[in-house]
Amino acid sequence: RLRALKSPLAIFIDGIDEYFSKHVEEATTHPSVTGELSPQVWYFSQLGLVEVAYQLRRINHHLKVYAAIRKEAYASLPRRTAMAQQYRGSAVDIAYSPESLREIFVNNVRLVKADRMVRPARAKDHPLEAFLGRTAVSDPFTREEEDAFEFLCRHTLLRPRDLMTIGERLSALRPDERRHEHRLKEAVHGAAGEIAQEYLAEVRPYLGDVDLDSLLHRL
Repeated sequence: RLRALKSPLAIFIDGIDEYFSKHVEEATTHPSVTGELSPQVWYFSQLGLVEVAYQLRRINHHLKVYAAIRKEAYASLPRRTAMAQQYRGSAVDIAYSPESLREIFVNNVRLVKADRMVRPARAKDHPLEAFLGRTAVSDPFTREEEDAFEFLCRHTLLRPRDLMTIGERLSALRPDERRHEHRLKEAVHGAAGEIAQEYLAEVRPYLGDVDLDSLLHRL
């Protein structure tokens, strides 16, 4: 059936790493409930997807499979298969510049309704200012001004989903709350904590027996 395909067909697959995330998080449930847990499942589920996407493209060039694979899993390809070089030729390493992240964030801000803006009159020409109610924030210690978006970006791992997490926290604030700098900062710091916890869960397979709570307390 695949070889008989005569017109272009694209398949997009995402979220595989999230679906199998229980295998790399701290084991809080019994195997009788979750099934046997192993970090290898997290890796092999994604590497298997790489191989399948590559093989499908070889069967029929009309079929394109676009799959999102975590870099940690992709980096282990050379240890798992002799086909790593061929697979690499079909992969794109996604990285976002600060300008791209700003554009993504602004495009999402433009979707916010006027009654949720702090300064709705500025929405057309200055969407960030309209949403945040300011163009800069002040450092509580140095009193220096910092660009508002750079402040948001500094509390992320430079991933679009991190900015969406911060954006959701800020959107949840009423405009009259968001206009106050300390409330804006509280929301950003709360989102940053959520991003950090998620990241620590993702890298846990690499940490071995390190007691993170004790380590961070000492630091």
